[in-house]
Amino acid sequence: MNVRIFSFLLLAMGLVGTSQARMYQWVNPNSKNVQLSGIPPAWYRSKTGGPRVRVFEQGNLIDDTAIALPPSQQGDLRDAAFAELKQRQEAEALRKLELLARRRALKEKEDKIRSERVAAERVQEQAKQQQEKQQIAAAGNENVDATMVNKLKALIGQFDLQNLGVAKTP
Repeated sequence: MNVRIFSFLLLAMGLVGTSQARMYQWVNPNSKNVQLSGIPPAWYRSKTGGPRVRVFEQGNLIDDTAIALPPSQQGDLRDAAFAELKQRQEAEALRKLELLARRRALKEKEDKIRSERVAAERVQEQAKQQQEKQQIAAAGNENVDATMVNKLKALIGQFDLQNLGVAKTP
């Protein structure tokens, strides 16, 4: 009795997130634990047999391997179960590929934006350097008179006296 209550609770919990999916329930012969899976067990409706499997869909019992069926119907149920499993696996693989493609496209877009930003920064830096060169060239073209030269020599001499302790003569 406890196994049935436990299996019902597990089934209810399993169906909360997967109300559309089929759930396969059986008792593990070794551990005597109830197993629930969205994947049909390998022995489900096979000729070799195995533990009893109950199949639920949207909370309703749709198959029980304890009920004997003609071999053709057993094969049809088995084929349908594994075809559904294959279809779900293919859909999941496709979803993963689409996600990967979106991630790659996003990374490529980010890389392109980053490289464009770096190129723009280089252009700005080159323009700044060019402007500085032009300013230096313009400053070099100004006439420097002798008074200015003498003032600069005096400043350099004072600097040398204060910092080096040696006076350099102009």
